Amino acid sequence: MGLVEVNNNTNALFGCDLEQRIEVEKCVIPGIVTRCIEEVELRGMDCEGIYRKSGGSSQVQMIRDGFEKSPDYDISDPDLDIHAVTSALKQYFRKLPTPLITYHVYDLLLDATGVTPASARIDVMRRALLTLPNVHRDVLEFLIFHLRRVVEREKENLMTSLNVAVVFAPTILRPESLSREMSDVNKKNEVLQFLVDNCQDIFMGMQD
Repeated sequence: MGLVEVNNNTNALFGCDLEQRIEVEKCVIPGIVTRCIEEVELRGMDCEGIYRKSGGSSQVQMIRDGFEKSPDYDISDPDLDIHAVTSALKQYFRKLPTPLITYHVYDLLLDATGVTPASARIDVMRRALLTLPNVHRDVLEFLIFHLRRVVEREKENLMTSLNVAVVFAPTILRPESLSREMSDVNKKNEVLQFLVDNCQDIFMGMQD
């Protein structure tokens, strides 16, 4: 049984299938993802605890409502808390009915944590990610490379690759069964941390 219900309203953003949303917006990456990430890279990269800290519920809801109305919703107001922006983005990924890293790839990636050496694990993970729908893989690559840039500012924002993994694993790497949510935590974190740390080799290798 999945953890999120599908929103059958084709005009809705939150809870809408990712591939369906791409069709609606006629784009490669949903507007909420590109705009939120752009805003974080403009004014949030040096914020301590970026993505770990939560924004105020009223501002988060305002951002959600704005993107429900338009994929180009303006979030550039400096009075808009950057943590509200990151919270809205995390909620978007959390509410995808099919996770960004889809259920059929979940076990392939968790199993890869036992593969050594690292070069072999990179190859196994790359092959697993190649089985993702193109839309999911494109958005995942866009997100992971952004998270890598966040981690590169660790001295300022205190966000290591493990910290980022702990935040994002529950939102983009979800088991199909609720019973595994807690038991798989450490492996999920390890998968995300490895993806962030090795994104260049994993994703660029797909283009060879």
